[in-house]
Amino acid sequence: AKDILQSRYEVFRKKYDELVSTILKSFDPKTATKPDLEVLITETKYLVGTLSDKSEFVVWSRSFREAIPTLLAHIFAIWILQNTRHYNKTRGIDAAQFYLLMPHVGQVIAIFRLLGIGFQRIERIPVIGIRYKKIISDQLINNLVEVGTEEGKSVVMAVTACAFALGGVDVHCSCYSEVLSMRDKNDFASVFTALKIEDCIEYGTFNKLCEQLLNEQCNVREKVHDMIINNREKIDKVTD
Repeated sequence: AKDILQSRYEVFRKKYDELVSTILKSFDPKTATKPDLEVLITETKYLVGTLSDKSEFVVWSRSFREAIPTLLAHIFAIWILQNTRHYNKTRGIDAAQFYLLMPHVGQVIAIFRLLGIGFQRIERIPVIGIRYKKIISDQLINNLVEVGTEEGKSVVMAVTACAFALGGVDVHCSCYSEVLSMRDKNDFASVFTALKIEDCIEYGTFNKLCEQLLNEQCNVREKVHDMIINNREKIDKVTD
């Protein structure tokens, strides 16, 4: 699993550096306030478009999963290059890359794990003397990832949300605080809008998410109201 994560990260980093370098070489801060990302955004949509399943149900094919490092490189490049204020324009294009926000290796690996990269599953094989065999899983499974304080939880969540949304999945990003949740949403709103996935990603509190999920099944207020009305006689007897 470690070898898989390392090899996928190397693919990600090579593609990310290539994308950022190409955009910066064509960017002249004297004539423009920010790089032109239209080509990069179009490439990202095309990449997903060639991999997404077109059926009624969203299915992540093996080819889609194999392309996740490249997809993440595109998403990170868009986000980084939208924040051109973070590099020193006075030092020239060659030095500019050193003043960009950079995706930390821990953030990328965390996203890999959330997207199921590098996990092993145990499989029974019919061989005498060998009961189980570990193989690398290529399935998308539920995961929990712990990210420490100030290590980029907002980045991990937003980029993961982009990957899911581009794959055709509606995403709910939840937090205990409405203020922090809206802050994170606003920080990445430009990326969501650029990729036209803003309607697929929703930020809110845990309470809001639970209420929404319950209301998708039924209207809780109406159900409680009906329960009280239909059992009024029993309630009156109890109160008497």
